[in-house]
Amino acid sequence: MYRKGIAVLVLFILLAGCQPVDFELEPYEPISSQVTNEVDEPEETEETRESSENTRPLYVSNAKPRELHLQSVNTTILSPIVKYCWSEGSGECPQELNQDPKEFLAIFGVRNASVKPSERFFYNMHSSNGINSPLPFPTSMQMYSYKDDAFLPLGEEIKDTENWEIPIQAPAEEGLYVYVVKATYEGDINGVTFYAFQFRVRA
Repeated sequence: MYRKGIAVLVLFILLAGCQPVDFELEPYEPISSQVTNEVDEPEETEETRESSENTRPLYVSNAKPRELHLQSVNTTILSPIVKYCWSEGSGECPQELNQDPKEFLAIFGVRNASVKPSERFFYNMHSSNGINSPLPFPTSMQMYSYKDDAFLPLGEEIKDTENWEIPIQAPAEEGLYVYVVKATYEGDINGVTFYAFQFRVRA
């Protein structure tokens, strides 16, 4: 009898241990075979903006041309840009200045420089955006005197404008003198720029 009771107890324990156990599985997340690398786009800075401008055609970016000055031993005369034009093709920009340069210089606030009779000057071309700017040099330049509402060419047209110092000489007679310089661009870059300056000759 004692042995029978032990056998029943062992059978009960075995049956209880064989009961199925319920448990939850973690949800299956498939791994994508395509890997995507997300890279944040860099913020636009003034440097990258200028670099972008430099790669655009001038007739699109409308960048300001190089500045022109007159320099003597003792005097520097500003020659502001009156008008400029960039174009995709040749001959598309106006070839004449239909504006009184004296009125423009007055509006621009340019004071009359005082120079001596027959004083000598040299053209000096600079870059509006720094010495190493990619802005082009003109392919030719022509100087005009402005008198009695007329533009009179002075001297010959200058062809080599990148490595030059163009000398000019002030008139011997006293008075106010107004000049215009026309810069022409032809070839890969096409355009026209008009500069104006004035000075008074005093003995």
